[in-house]
Amino acid sequence: MGELKEDREEMISIFSKFESHFVGNKIARDKMCEIYSQSVFVPCGRGNSSLDCFRLYEASMNGAIPVIVGDEEEVNNTFKYEQNPPWIFAKSWKEAYNKCEDLLDDENQLKEMQINILSWWKNRMASVRKRVSQVK
Repeated sequence: MGELKEDREEMISIFSKFESHFVGNKIARDKMCEIYSQSVFVPCGRGNSSLDCFRLYEASMNGAIPVIVGDEEEVNNTFKYEQNPPWIFAKSWKEAYNKCEDLLDDENQLKEMQINILSWWKNRMASVRKRVSQVK
């Protein structure tokens, strides 16, 4: 989802190898949620200036597995406050694709990862709500 920028052309080229895939821009929110809820993986290309973008959270809240590409230092710095999201992190889109392919071959691990993402999302939102309620 979204505009083509940065590394997204490479991302789309590699992930289009999956038999079933969707590429789109300017999708209505309800349609986007429907697409994510029917998705296993959501490759999330770099935003305007960071790896962190709203698509990661939209995918997570709909039970899809976000896939992020960046070097280890950038990933660690970008997501250090997110309480260890159980997303797929890789150093290249090729490596990310291979990790996704491996998960598709292991149904138990795939289901466990999806459950972990939904659990992480629920806990993360509870943590944010608690912090907001504590602000005076």
